Amino acid sequence: MFSAFFLIILITLFSSACSGSDPAITDARWRLTAFRDTHSGVTGEYLGLAVLAVDDDGLDDLESISLISDEHELYWQASVEDWVVRQIRQQSWIVLEKLAVPDNVVPRGAYRIILRDYSGAQAESSFSVTASPELPESFPSLLPSEGTGGDIVLDTPRSESILMIRSEGGVLLGSFTLRKGLNSRISILANEQIRSQARELYLYEQGSAGRHSILAGPWSAEDYLFPD
Repeated sequence: MFSAFFLIILITLFSSACSGSDPAITDARWRLTAFRDTHSGVTGEYLGLAVLAVDDDGLDDLESISLISDEHELYWQASVEDWVVRQIRQQSWIVLEKLAVPDNVVPRGAYRIILRDYSGAQAESSFSVTASPELPESFPSLLPSEGTGGDIVLDTPRSESILMIRSEGGVLLGSFTLRKGLNSRISILANEQIRSQARELYLYEQGSAGRHSILAGPWSAEDYLFPD
């Protein structure tokens, strides 16, 4: 009898130790980005998602994030290979930078987020995409730099854009604020990695609440950073 009682205690303790902690979603932010592909001429939009997740077993215990639109019968699932973790104000956010959608149009309405860990436990949250369905009338662009003394020329309906420089493999090498009009290349080309690896240029503009963020590109780095 004593042996059986002792065995029950051991099983209970072992089960408690192995049960782990359930994940939780404490915040979620979405971003709608309008894009123009300068190679294909395609214009559309995509959805980005950032999730502030808590798991006492650590973020390494998280297995997947699912995003579901029941109304439009859309489903995405991402694993650790598909997301990046960004530190924002000493908090670790799980970021899905680009969720592709049919016909490059993000359906408006309610979405559910389901976060799962390796034990099978899950947490759920929701949000609604409410931004205007109208895409921006114009996108920022780079203009030919002939006769400008080696400057980069930005054309945008706003006052500035962020120039993002990527390698052939898509790695972000650096980002710089460009003002509308002429911009010097000196500070950009001071970076050795950019000089040796830059291949494509993109322009990005952050959207305010209820408005699209904007992404345009690519442009050839050789044409705009190394025209000589």
